[in-house]
Amino acid sequence: MDYWLGFFRGAGDNIFDAIAVAASDHPAALRSRRDAFAQRLYMLLHPEGAASIPSICSSDRADVIADDGGVPCREDPVAAETERIKDVLLNDQERQSLPLPDTLTVRRPLPHPLIHSSMPNQLMC
Repeated sequence: MDYWLGFFRGAGDNIFDAIAVAASDHPAALRSRRDAFAQRLYMLLHPEGAASIPSICSSDRADVIADDGGVPCREDPVAAETERIKDVLLNDQERQSLPLPDTLTVRRPLPHPLIHSSMPNQLMC
């Protein structure tokens, strides 16, 4: 841990920058191991053991803390459902951000029966 502490201090960065990079590069892997990382950080603050600190997880996720490898996302029903919901929301956002069809973005005015045929060029923006 001292190595990484010196590394981040020497680089002028902090651990939170590294976590942000990890979250953007491998979000599912970071999420599945998040509890184990947090438990290790708390253990560094309280070396007398886990009995001195409250649990940071619910009892049904306690095996993730004990298993350093974490539960793969495809085997964890909660994580799998979370990923499914995330995909649905991202797809919905992508659909909403699509550009308007070309027919809606044409800047040419449509002919109007009250406009004289010699005037349309003067009215165009």
